[in-house]
Parts: sequence; structure tokens; C-alpha cells
Amino acid sequence: MRGEDSGSLQLCTASEVAQRLGQSPATVRRWARKGYVPSMRTPTGRLFFRASDIDDMLTSAGAGYGKDCHHDLD
Repeated sequence: MRGEDSGSLQLCTASEVAQRLGQSPATVRRWARKGYVPSMRTPTGRLFFRASDIDDMLTSAGAGYGKDCHHDLD
């Protein structure tokens, strides 16, 4: 969260990532726990995913589609 040059950081919940990837939220959380999907936790323990990381995953997989995430973190 620190050191971001963009000014705001777009974050996705596990449910939003699951919808974009066609998986269940439980699968996305498991992938995050195993390190398959980059994720971050807030100080309160909430799990979030950088939209840019998910976009990069989709692009590298040749997908390049999905709904945008709209959670901004300043």
C-alpha cells in the first residue's frame, strides 16, 4: 500500500476476483493462501487483491476480460 505512485490503489474482494476468474470465492482465497494469486491483508485482516495484479494474470493467460474493481485505497 505504501510506495504506490498512482495515487490510488484499486482493490478487489475475493468475490470480485472469483467472478472475474470464473471460480468460487473459497477457491480464490485458497489460491491466495498458497501464493498462486498475489494478495494483501489490511491491518484488520481483510483480504484484498490489486486489480492490476488480476488484470496482469488475465492478460498473461490471454483472457483480458472481466469487470473492473472499484475499491479505491488512498
